Amino acid sequence: GQVWFAARPKNLDAIAALEIEHPKEERVKVIRDLTADDYSEGLRQDDFGVAPLWVFGKEFKEKEIYIKIQIVGLDTVCISFHEAEHHPMNYPLKK
Repeated sequence: GQVWFAARPKNLDAIAALEIEHPKEERVKVIRDLTADDYSEGLRQDDFGVAPLWVFGKEFKEKEIYIKIQIVGLDTVCISFHEAEHHPMNYPLKK
């Protein structure tokens, strides 16, 4: 499937702040490399009832990144990809 990205201002600001040279390719690699250890929370319903939301965290360029995705058919829609805010993320499955 394809990986799609929401063009939210917070995500676009993160691309600049993290100095991501190839935004789509680098973020797709991070998302495809997610494992159960990176799981933070979910299954949550989105505001529109389209598909459940899942939250993951991953270290990227020495920052903890908050990643919120939906699986729609065979595709992944990345709603959020930005530095984690306000508090360390919880990883209940991390060994």
